[in-house]
Parts: sequence; C-alpha cells; structure tokens
Amino acid sequence: MSKIIKVIFFLIYILFFSVNNVFCEILQPWAETVWTVGTKVEILWSDKDFGGVKTADIYLLEDLGGKELKRVLTVAKNVKLSHGSCTLNLPSDFKAGSYAVTITDNIKLFKYSHPFKIVHA
Repeated sequence: MSKIIKVIFFLIYILFFSVNNVFCEILQPWAETVWTVGTKVEILWSDKDFGGVKTADIYLLEDLGGKELKRVLTVAKNVKLSHGSCTLNLPSDFKAGSYAVTITDNIKLFKYSHPFKIVHA
C-alpha cells in the first residue's frame, strides 16, 4: 500500500475517533448505580463540546443481555445538552432489572451509560 493511502486511512481513523469522542459522556448513572422504582432520579452528563449538536433525546433502555438493549422509556425529548442534567420520576410499577441510559440525536450523537440496576423498595 502506498504511503499516501496509509496517511489517508490514518487521517480518516483519527477524524472518526476524534469526532466520536467530542460528544458528551454520561456521568450518572454509573455501573454501581442502583435506582429504586417510585423515586426521582437524576441523569448527568459532561458539558463537553457536542460537535454542533444542541439538543438530544434521552431514553431508558432495558439490558436484555448479550449486548442487546431495548428502548423502554422516553426520559426527555429535545433536551438542551448545555444543561448537563435531567430528572426522571421512575413509575412505582416499573419493572426491576438491568438498564442503561442513552443520549442521542438519532443522527451522529449516540452515548450510552454503563449498565445499572433498578430495584423495588
């Protein structure tokens, strides 16, 4: 492979990873987090540069195991990312289990929290 092609692939690689790492990082919930149904919880994210993305949607995903996640609850739509947080009132009849949160604009911003637990009191 010629040196020019290698340089082009390297630049594409760097561009891909720099663009994907510019966006927010979900700070809460974390892997050790345990939420209790029927309570008010907070989702926090960093206030890094969002690569031009101003608003996003936040969803709660059920962890079905084996890297499979199912969207089960819309937490918020069109949230201003500069706010850095939003709250969620977990319904008292919510199913206990393993979950994750995603922040996405459904185009180029897709961030996922670590899996965490939701339990009954």
